[in-house]
Amino acid sequence: MRNLFFVHLLLMVGFTAASQAICGFDEVHQRKMQKDPAYKRAVEETELSVQRYISKNKSRLSARTTGTNAVAYTIPVVVHVMHTGGAVGTIYNPTDAQIQGAIDYLNQVYNGTYPGTQGIGDLQLQFVLAAKDPLCNSSSGIDRVNAAVIPGYSADGVSSNYGTTPGVQESSVKNLSRWNPFQYYNIWVVNKIDSKDGTSGTFIAGYAYFPGSSPLNDGMIMLATQMVAGQKTLPHEMGHAFGLFHTFEGSPDKNTCPVNANCNIDGDKVCDTDPESYNQLGGVVDFSCRSGINPCTGTVYSINTESNYMNYTYCYNLFTAGQKARMLAYAGSVFRKSLATSSALNSVNPFVYSSPTPASCTPTTSAAGLSGDYAGIFNIELNNKDIGSSLAMYDNGYVDGTASCLNVVQLIKGNTYTITATVAGRNEEQLRGWIDYNNDGLFDNTSEQIIFAGAIPTSPPSASANFTIPSTATVNTVLRLRVIDDASTIYGVPPISGACTNPEYGQAEDYPVYITSNSLLPVTLNSFTGELKNRSALLSWNTSGEQNLKNFNLEKSTDATNFSIIATINPKDNTPLNDYTFTDYDLSENNYYRLRINETNSSVKLSKVVLLHDSGPKQKLWLVNNPIHGAIQLGCTKAGYLAKLQLINSVGAVVEQRTFTTPSGQINWNLQNNLASGTYIVRAFAWGEMFIYKVIKN
Repeated sequence: MRNLFFVHLLLMVGFTAASQAICGFDEVHQRKMQKDPAYKRAVEETELSVQRYISKNKSRLSARTTGTNAVAYTIPVVVHVMHTGGAVGTIYNPTDAQIQGAIDYLNQVYNGTYPGTQGIGDLQLQFVLAAKDPLCNSSSGIDRVNAAVIPGYSADGVSSNYGTTPGVQESSVKNLSRWNPFQYYNIWVVNKIDSKDGTSGTFIAGYAYFPGSSPLNDGMIMLATQMVAGQKTLPHEMGHAFGLFHTFEGSPDKNTCPVNANCNIDGDKVCDTDPESYNQLGGVVDFSCRSGINPCTGTVYSINTESNYMNYTYCYNLFTAGQKARMLAYAGSVFRKSLATSSALNSVNPFVYSSPTPASCTPTTSAAGLSGDYAGIFNIELNNKDIGSSLAMYDNGYVDGTASCLNVVQLIKGNTYTITATVAGRNEEQLRGWIDYNNDGLFDNTSEQIIFAGAIPTSPPSASANFTIPSTATVNTVLRLRVIDDASTIYGVPPISGACTNPEYGQAEDYPVYITSNSLLPVTLNSFTGELKNRSALLSWNTSGEQNLKNFNLEKSTDATNFSIIATINPKDNTPLNDYTFTDYDLSENNYYRLRINETNSSVKLSKVVLLHDSGPKQKLWLVNNPIHGAIQLGCTKAGYLAKLQLINSVGAVVEQRTFTTPSGQINWNLQNNLASGTYIVRAFAWGEMFIYKVIKN
């Protein structure tokens, strides 16, 4: 992995009105950007990759969705409770119920069902406590560790800036218990941060690292007192874990506005959150939601910032569409996507796992290769399974992924598969891969090679190949898959000639595969229908026999030819029959839908295509009458959402404002009788977006 030491420090309010908060992120980040060239390069490369992905997929990523079946990514979480010896239920050792309640609250916030939620609502991200531990035993996803064995921990907890603030190094706490960060998202619940436990005064509640940080750093640290349903810390920090900045990013105090020449690359890098200042002066933070004119924009302060979970206000209740797009882009990035296919999500083991035959050799990376981030494997994708990895400098040049059943890839003899390897991309690279089909510990270039790429470019830094499982492959036994990566031969590096080649700058990795002789019974799609409802498309389908179903991809097209995925829906697995629904609010005139049914044996089936023709207006909110007299009428396509309306006069003052629950059809806003004639601006905030219309009052 690239060394993204992207830390966010969040200080939350305490239990008294005098509690105040400051954030250490900017200081840590800027110091790293100035003094660590590798960090700076990694941050910039990652940001460019995410921005390109968002640009190509913005409509799909930011679309409004509803319902539990619209989840795009489900993330397995392990909560390491780093207590000090107290019994379960004491202040630094929260109960299972308390932890589950906090996770439930996180999911309600992220799926838009928490009471009072505004903005985009459903982020299509959900989190579950891991069902398996690293040894593939059934797990609660809660790992309790007595961290009092670390000198100084009981007294001061973890230091947010070791050497300048009280507490022990976070690495000493994380090293006591860390589950594979490519299979689990790790949360360490600690007693104190900088000697403060969150019961009084000012305190740091938690911090998380951006995707792509070193696997030794990645994850979240938060106070035990904050692992409570309703506390902002967990949803805020998880926002950082999936690529979000603070809404006031780039501002040091309330008198300084952040640079915002280009909202895609400045500030928080989200265009539907207005630039705003960090509401503190002289070290004193104001947590109130601001109103009136935002000096950074010249317009009224927006709920998109003031009520945002990534701000420090008391009135948090939303994420925006732009933030959702960014989080989904990071969730699908090479740094996070292996989490969503982790076997830790399922407590069932499909077969008894045993390590494959030992390999005849173990490639080792040279000392030069271990000294920097020159080359390496970030991700292997095979049969809908993503296996995340790090760089040679962090992996010591070799990864034996066969040690864990969580990495196993299931294949079927005679089937053809595509393997995709994503590499570091700092330099041109070469890569080879094999499967030890006969389980003899050797790898033959002629009969067992599955991928060869002699020159992988820096952009995109990936290579793919198709291969077919031969009829002679050993079945019902765990076999070894080996991949070796190195810098390209154009740099004078020797070619990867075989599975025992020692890389100069890259690494070797082994992973388990399990081959069976035939597939199991397929899922049956009984029906797939759609209907227009309240200016949205409601898709419904019914299935049976889901034992071997991986997931559904709901695909959409506007021309019946070029389809793209708008949602990935996980199976319910409640036989004999299951019902699913999905609502699409982002309609065009012609909307073609189909289901792609992905089974665990890599089989794919497509449903019939459903066409929904929408001839209505395409805006979500539009002005019906102009000029206006005694009322303003606004057409509305989405019912049941809060809309804040403002009427602004020619000098920028808000003369009237109202909040409506959007109806199906039309908003009727009756104005005061003494409203003077003239030109006004109607500004509306709804669905995480802003709408502006110029009107004339006769």
